[in-house]
Amino acid sequence: VFVLLRRRCRDHPRFHLTPDLPPWREILSYFGSSFGITTMLSTGALVVPLIVVAQAGAAANAYFQISWQFVSALYLTVHLVVSPYVAEAATHPDKIPALSWRTVRMLAAVGCVGSLGLLFVGPVMLSAVGAEYRAGGEDLLLLAAVFIPLSVVGAAYEGFAGVRRKLR
Repeated sequence: VFVLLRRRCRDHPRFHLTPDLPPWREILSYFGSSFGITTMLSTGALVVPLIVVAQAGAAANAYFQISWQFVSALYLTVHLVVSPYVAEAATHPDKIPALSWRTVRMLAAVGCVGSLGLLFVGPVMLSAVGAEYRAGGEDLLLLAAVFIPLSVVGAAYEGFAGVRRKLR
């Protein structure tokens, strides 16, 4: 597959064009800011379970961890909506307003459906694992359902800033 891809890249005229890239300084600034945002998001997701273990113990962490996986999946889904928006906006700068509105609608849908899912489907899924998991994780699902809209606002800001190349 690699050989075929390489051959296609060598032969296709699209790959012989001179790229229209921003200056290196701007690319490095964008990369550094993007890396910083990703690091902060990842650190939070990895540190919270450690705090639960340290404060509440391993048994409480077992209940927490199942609920935390639901929440983490939803946060990841919110951020997965933003990446294609940034790529499409870079490819089609003339369509940024339409792409922005579509992204806002998608983020709102993911946030609303996700919050409702955490409120109504999450506890049922926890019950399937065990009643003690529902009792131990239902409060986390409620808190996450309340705060998901704030993460949607943050993700939208991140996407708009990425399109404008102003992530700082």
